[in-house]
Amino acid sequence: MQDLIILSHDAYTDLRQSLKEIDVDLCYSAASARPLRMRWTPERVHDKGFRQAIEERRPANASFRIVSVEVTKPGNRLWPDQLAVTFHAVSERQEAALQTYLTAHRIGMPQLQPVATASESEDNPSKTYIQIALLLAALTALEVAAFYLPDSLQPPGWMLLIVLVLLSVVKFGLVASYFMHLRYDHRIYASCFAAGLVVATGTIFALVALFRDPSTLMIATADARPPIQQQVINPPPVPSAPGNMDAGQHVFGKYGCGACHLVTSLPAARGNIGPALDGLAQRAAQRVPEMSSADYIRQSIADPGAYVVKGYLKLMPNLRTGMNDQEFNDLMAWLQTL
Repeated sequence: MQDLIILSHDAYTDLRQSLKEIDVDLCYSAASARPLRMRWTPERVHDKGFRQAIEERRPANASFRIVSVEVTKPGNRLWPDQLAVTFHAVSERQEAALQTYLTAHRIGMPQLQPVATASESEDNPSKTYIQIALLLAALTALEVAAFYLPDSLQPPGWMLLIVLVLLSVVKFGLVASYFMHLRYDHRIYASCFAAGLVVATGTIFALVALFRDPSTLMIATADARPPIQQQVINPPPVPSAPGNMDAGQHVFGKYGCGACHLVTSLPAARGNIGPALDGLAQRAAQRVPEMSSADYIRQSIADPGAYVVKGYLKLMPNLRTGMNDQEFNDLMAWLQTL
């Protein structure tokens, strides 16, 4: 592959006129359909971003040897120039004349600067895009894997949220910088993008902090009052009516519990939104100190928000309000057999 020569429009016009004098006409050209938005100076041909942007617009033809850059819409302090990029082909006969001309006029035309082609340069855009795509795939896999960690390895909810948001910000920035070519545009575009990204990220964290469940300490502090000396007489517990285990399994299916919870013995109970219920009776006795397994299970149905298992969200509805007492007792009897 030959080196690609980048010229200003005026320099290209002078070159073409000079070659015509020796009966060589550079007449085969192809204009890029995408204008280039960058501030133009002759020294810009050495800029890495500018060179890569030119290469990305290059037609798939090895005979394109010269690039002319023309400012079609001058910029200002805030907006970059709009550049028209045109590629010009060179035949073997024209190549020999071009080399002779460049050798003879190199000193007189300093704006003739060779720029390495993609195959000879480290700045290969295709290779860069593949690397960025692989990095994005790896970050996405990391995000998905975070939801499948076992309970023993699950990080706290706030830590997982921060990691996921930061990974999303990194992915968004990579896509905008490379695949949307933000890194080649004027800095004002990058500044606007970064400002919007910071505001969006801050809004997410602010909303999560605003609507998160209050901790026990926060509730105790807000409700702090001087203690009142009084005698509390607890009424004797009222024994609940015995439940039917077989009927309890029917109640479990009737209220759609299997959509959120997993019970291995029930083909219809394959949910993963809530905790798995296999071995519930044994685990329930260890959830809350000084609370029996039966009491914990009853409380979990009657008041789902009283205790939320680590790693799960507070999503369970209050099904007790829709059940009659017999259905509730039947469901309790069946759950205690798991």
